[in-house]
Amino acid sequence: MKDLFLYVYYRIARFYLYWNDRSPFSAGMQVLLGSLSLYVCSFIIIFCHQKEVEPPIAPMFTFTIISCFLGAIWGNTKLFAKLDIKYKKDSNRILKGWLIFIFILFSLILYLISW
Repeated sequence: MKDLFLYVYYRIARFYLYWNDRSPFSAGMQVLLGSLSLYVCSFIIIFCHQKEVEPPIAPMFTFTIISCFLGAIWGNTKLFAKLDIKYKKDSNRILKGWLIFIFILFSLILYLISW
């Protein structure tokens, strides 16, 4: 699971690096942790709807903001350099990149639909 998390981080940071972002490493981690927190919030909302309870909006919002803030702290160049060496000659890069894009987009769609 750790390898999957790190690979998704590498691909997102690589995308931001390609488009000349100022801090692609922290942006990659922010996007990854933000999308994971949206998945968690979506499941909490769905669970609350099943139990016919009002979803806790403020704690979920705080959780998402804190996870994005932690992403800004955890993203660094040393981690990206290690992952770049490991995944430089990756096969099917384009397909895997699209799957990661769908993963991120689906987190937002699921969050919006779950309300």
